[in-house]
Amino acid sequence: MNNGSKWYGNLLLTITAIIWGLAFVAQSAGMKYVGPFTFQCVRCALGAAVVFPLMVRRLFKPFPKGEEGEPSVGKGHSKHITREMFIGGLFCGLAFTSAAVLQQFAMVTTDAGKAAFITALYIVLVPVFGIFLGEKVKLRIWGCVLLCIVGVWFISISGQAKKQPADILLLLCAAIFAVQIQLVNYYVKRIDGVWISFMQLATSVAVTLVPMLFLEKPSFDMIVDARYPILYAGILSCGIAYTLQIIGQKYTSPVTAGLIMSMECVFGMLGGVMILHQVPSGREVFGCILVFTAVILSQVEIREIIKKKAA
Repeated sequence: MNNGSKWYGNLLLTITAIIWGLAFVAQSAGMKYVGPFTFQCVRCALGAAVVFPLMVRRLFKPFPKGEEGEPSVGKGHSKHITREMFIGGLFCGLAFTSAAVLQQFAMVTTDAGKAAFITALYIVLVPVFGIFLGEKVKLRIWGCVLLCIVGVWFISISGQAKKQPADILLLLCAAIFAVQIQLVNYYVKRIDGVWISFMQLATSVAVTLVPMLFLEKPSFDMIVDARYPILYAGILSCGIAYTLQIIGQKYTSPVTAGLIMSMECVFGMLGGVMILHQVPSGREVFGCILVFTAVILSQVEIREIIKKKAA
């Protein structure tokens, strides 16, 4: 994997973090009108509708011709939905759905900033889970993870943090998101990333549809009232950002991906300033500086820079 590919993947993940950060505002606003299952189901249905045409185009793209005129299998393209494609997409979808629903339930009773902080703990759990998979993590990355955690704490926690049932839901959410990142990292090297994105969203619709209809029983007017948060969360956060996440992870390590995506807390705070007119404190600004520093250091090989200057 060359440096150009890594920067391409990191750029996609940065755009993902921006969209996700602003999605915290949309998720919080959406809870005023509909329940967690309804919000998750409708937004994922919108996201799946956005991804579906791209998925069909890539999935059934004609195979390129080989040197002798025979079709050669292009990576990520297939005229058949294989067993691995179905199982991989299903596993990623179940992990994504579980984490997203837990997060949505927690946001009914907690603020967006606290939710962003606890959810961002997946950046610690990703390398921890990676160790059990035989992955090696550089000391520099561990230092960036620690710096990022401190930064996110300064951004999201103000005053005394009270223990609430929502905190447990968010901790479980963070753990499952870490699993989802590792699953995506595993399957994106074997099957098409857009297919994984579509399967994640379609699985979420299938899982949340029944509880939405029988437990929350939303009316059409309720969904219309929540249209702006749902449209943002569905089209941008689900349809576009999760697809960019999967494609971006193909070109970088899961630990680095977790660090970059943790910047959603920074952009979430900026979204609060621009949309909700919330002025950040000095503590929050300091946290932003720490997070940006951690992300930059995670991308830069200090030894390589020293060698180039020495040369």
